Amino acid sequence: MYIFRKRFERVYNRNVLVICNVIVYYVSTFLGIKKKQKVNIPAGYTKVFSDNFTQFDNSIKRLKESNDYIIGNDWGEFHHNNGNPSCYFDTTWNTTKLEFDTLKLKVITKPKKYNESDVPEHLRHEKMRFPLTIHNKVPFIKTKKGYKHGLFKADIKLPVGLNLWPAFWLSGLTKWPPEIDILEAYTDINDKYGYKNNRLLNKDWKLQPNIHYGTKDEHKYYGAHNSPVFDAHNRFVEYACHWTKDFIKIYYDGRLIFHVWDKDVLKYFNEDDSHMQLIFNISLTKNAEKITMSEMEIKNINIYQKFLDINIL
Repeated sequence: MYIFRKRFERVYNRNVLVICNVIVYYVSTFLGIKKKQKVNIPAGYTKVFSDNFTQFDNSIKRLKESNDYIIGNDWGEFHHNNGNPSCYFDTTWNTTKLEFDTLKLKVITKPKKYNESDVPEHLRHEKMRFPLTIHNKVPFIKTKKGYKHGLFKADIKLPVGLNLWPAFWLSGLTKWPPEIDILEAYTDINDKYGYKNNRLLNKDWKLQPNIHYGTKDEHKYYGAHNSPVFDAHNRFVEYACHWTKDFIKIYYDGRLIFHVWDKDVLKYFNEDDSHMQLIFNISLTKNAEKITMSEMEIKNINIYQKFLDINIL
């Protein structure tokens, strides 16, 4: 029975939920339905973090001076990407701005040259060739605190442009894995997240959830699948993750698109040190000489936890 439940869970995620979501996508497309749907707050939950980016001077000063966020990535200026880094991380906040109660993220083309002596050992790869020029600086913002379990929500309008990889995710505060990819989206086919360049699959398709678990030496991942959302590049959509000791559920536009209940997977998300930070970033699918894009826009970040089980580091 246990083996059957594990297999059913995979079939449910990769077939049942995908088919249901595709049907909703095409119905929404045909009828032009753009109303944003939301995930209800479960009974017994209370808000433990909230940011609607209200500000007075349209500057990023509030984020810089707040105790809520960190800019940049702990592992270094870039990821080696098998010897071909696609971008480097901003540490100065100039890829971000606050405007009209919205956090806006954008890639900046600013080539940076690295000699071999500039690159720490853990960022090197045998295929890397020096001098190395990385052309684009990208935003990477995360919460300072880590959260164990809860409901995580944000309203996001995806940027338009080629070779983008925007993401909204959770990653371990003190170790990796665990990781929950609430949203990873890709414009490697066209500039509006198409899966194929045809009328049926050319917009808002390559939006994907996933999870990573196991240990650093034995890393495993569940497997991503496309979860299209009508007009995701042109409107704010609520993306949400409900993570408890018994399940991980991910929702796009109020629809369940990913659901894990396998205890052999969840045990890695229930360890004492499995607190995770919430992250917003844009990466790139290749080291393009120039990126032309609109901004990634974020509103209404909210985190809820059970009133009797608040767990924050």
